[in-house]
Amino acid sequence: NFENDILYRNALVNAFLDNDIALGIEAPKGLGKTFLIKCKRKRSQERGIKCLPIDSMCDILDKVTLEDSMFTYLGDYSNWIDLWKISICVAIIKSNSLTENVLSELINSLPKEDNQLFHELYESQFINTPCQMMNYLINSSRVLVRSLQKSIPVLIAAVKTINQPIHIFIDKTDQALRDN
Repeated sequence: NFENDILYRNALVNAFLDNDIALGIEAPKGLGKTFLIKCKRKRSQERGIKCLPIDSMCDILDKVTLEDSMFTYLGDYSNWIDLWKISICVAIIKSNSLTENVLSELINSLPKEDNQLFHELYESQFINTPCQMMNYLINSSRVLVRSLQKSIPVLIAAVKTINQPIHIFIDKTDQALRDN
């Protein structure tokens, strides 16, 4: 097992790897966080847990260029939280086959503006991961994004209909924002 040969183990590392509730890890640059995240993903997959993104070990946020109006909008930390909720929920919904009834109920319960942005994310062949969705939302119309923010409870309710664990692996979000 490659992780046993390479990974430095201590109580904190073991606690992170063995705990399904541990949601993140923080440490200074160069201490192997990315490797640790990949080890946790590998363990999750071996246990049969669905992992996102599907086509790579970790999702990475592309470099984000913020316009002046975006600084104001994202200056409110709750907007960051909401954008991540939308991004994660839609990625989960998209990667799981919701029953036709649940998907139809979700779409019908969204106001028209929300429905438009949701459909753009849901139907795109090129936007599949939470980070890709976050990038798309950051560059979308503020009016449509604010409207979709109101439907977060509907998105969360749709995700709750999925009866399987899903682990999402996101890395390097700070690097995408570093030069702004």
